[in-house]
Amino acid sequence: MPEEFIQSPSSAAVQFMLDEQRGGFTPFERALAGLSGEEAVKRPAGSPHSPAEVLAHIVFWQDRFFRASHGETLERVESAALGWPSVTAAEWDGLVERCLANLERYRSIARDQAELDRPVAEGKRTALGVNVVTHYIHDLHHLGQLILLRRMLGAWPPPGGGDTW
Repeated sequence: MPEEFIQSPSSAAVQFMLDEQRGGFTPFERALAGLSGEEAVKRPAGSPHSPAEVLAHIVFWQDRFFRASHGETLERVESAALGWPSVTAAEWDGLVERCLANLERYRSIARDQAELDRPVAEGKRTALGVNVVTHYIHDLHHLGQLILLRRMLGAWPPPGGGDTW
């Protein structure tokens, strides 16, 4: 029996989920603001990753998602370590820009119900909208880690504050 196609939530629902002003969390742009490249590459004692490495991990998977969703056939990532690129202080600002641009790409897809409803890739049984939401959840998971690392480095709160209330 063929597996059932997993349909996307509505455009309104996906837009609501991606609206960082409604969530009970610090928006990405604010969470990333005010952190220099030099601070971002520091690893707090006991942490396996720096804030920059966490952001590089987010961007690594965002970029793969967009490439796959545009029909590119990607090699399997053979180990978790490959999804944690090393980062230099000089790369930090570019990573922040890429992450924020990719988040806007999620939002652009969310505004187009036909795009949300199409299969994520040829022959896949999941709608693109489902994958947008699951990738965003992944990104939020790691945003929380990044915020904790900033706290451990004494680099929190960011300009404008870090709490939503």
